[in-house]
Amino acid sequence: MKRMLFLFDYGRYLAKIRSGNTEEMMKVGVKKSLKKKNENDMYYNGAYYSISESCGNIDPLSNDRMFISTLYAIAKMAAGARKTGKVEVLVTLVVTIIQDLFSSQRKQYADYYARLKKMTTVTIGDVEVTIKMDDFIALPQGYIAFKPIKKLKKYADHNKLAVIYFGSTTTEITRLEKDDSGDLQVAFKRSIDKGYDELVDQCTSSLKIENPSGKYTANDISAIIKSRKADTDIEKSVSYDVGDYIYEMLERFNKCGIDTDMPVVIGGGPTLSMEEYWREELNVIDCLGIYGNVDGMHFTVKAMKKEKGIVYDEGESSSSELVS
Repeated sequence: MKRMLFLFDYGRYLAKIRSGNTEEMMKVGVKKSLKKKNENDMYYNGAYYSISESCGNIDPLSNDRMFISTLYAIAKMAAGARKTGKVEVLVTLVVTIIQDLFSSQRKQYADYYARLKKMTTVTIGDVEVTIKMDDFIALPQGYIAFKPIKKLKKYADHNKLAVIYFGSTTTEITRLEKDDSGDLQVAFKRSIDKGYDELVDQCTSSLKIENPSGKYTANDISAIIKSRKADTDIEKSVSYDVGDYIYEMLERFNKCGIDTDMPVVIGGGPTLSMEEYWREELNVIDCLGIYGNVDGMHFTVKAMKKEKGIVYDEGESSSSELVS
């Protein structure tokens, strides 16, 4: 069996995934059907599944949606560019959990994915993929993103450093300080129960008042936020809500010991639309982007497994059909 390291950072709208040298985003909505509707549908346990636009769960353990998303992504990565044939993979599955829930939910996540310890066969397109999980690792969101930072020379001149990892429903804070030997160590970590979804929801509510007949998706709102325009009434409404959101977040950061002078590294999906705002408000020295968590996961797990003499096949890239 091919040995595969699979990293899965699940979000409410997108999952960030990595296998080998390939990083991709995948929608997390799932549709089930008794009939195959397109060539990329996955057949599993008597039904066909496709990835859809709908959002995932606020509580991902509440049903099988996250499991199906994970299974689909593993199968898609394992199949790669193949159109037919059979593939067998022995998977180390690595997932992230919100920092403040990590201790209480770590075992629940392990139990949730335990069914993958048995051979599981799915068909994606015309490729039959057999998956067996040989190890499961859970790591804390945001906190894990800072792991490579400790090793990078470009941060070595900073005595203090904060990592702010923005998510859909939470914002993960890690504050680093140099110890007596001159190494950056964790001095503080916390999850803030305020994420990007709250801003999008507030903008949507405001726009319903501004224009009751209008319909705005989360993508529409994010596009307006990213544009930073305030010319039309709609743009002004969004700009006003963004200002309130930033003000409230800065207050939360301050309570975590992060002022506007402290060097900050940011990351997470919301930086796609809000990076420039945070560069104006904070002393941002770097942006990890949307893949900060999976990069940290990859760095951490590869080091763990290397000590045990485990090497993964990382030579093959997948197709880029996970996000349409």
